[in-house]
Amino acid sequence: MMRMKNSIHLRLIAVLAIAVLLTSCGAAMKATPAESAGASSPASVTLTYQTDTGEVEGPTIQVDPGGRESVNVGDTVTTYDVSTRVASDNPVIAERAVYYNNRACAHSSIGVTEPADTWYLAEGATYGGFETWVLVANPGDETAQVTLTYQTDTGEVEGPTIQVDPGGRESVNVGDTVTTYDVSTRVA
Repeated sequence: MMRMKNSIHLRLIAVLAIAVLLTSCGAAMKATPAESAGASSPASVTLTYQTDTGEVEGPTIQVDPGGRESVNVGDTVTTYDVSTRVASDNPVIAERAVYYNNRACAHSSIGVTEPADTWYLAEGATYGGFETWVLVANPGDETAQVTLTYQTDTGEVEGPTIQVDPGGRESVNVGDTVTTYDVSTRVA
């Protein structure tokens, strides 16, 4: 079994973790500035969704140099458990944007540029009404075994070890293992 080069997530092939109401979220792509390699022509960008039931083919879109395009993931998949792999023939910057409360609230994050064997997630809380979830996608061709370890204010706590199918993704509720205002996570 291959140890997953898990990323929460991205390459250029990019993988973006999304776990929210899908009718109000999307993945946005912005072409790199004109001085970057390949930015003088449009990028052909293909999205592939990794869901709790396997991969789902998403749209292919064109992004002009210096342009921006947004895609509503909920137009293709209808699950809370989805990550997005972004593949492009020219360099792009991929971000995950989430909107809620009639777009009065939002947050976003940028993807990572390459996978790694170990990830450290610096901050979380599972007490006082807070929830922390770790979403792990496997863009690889083999099943990945992934172990979560939590660092808390009282010391290290072993979390679950999960199997992630090729092209699949899993969500882990940190609160199933620890209850604290202070938790960080190592994913390896």
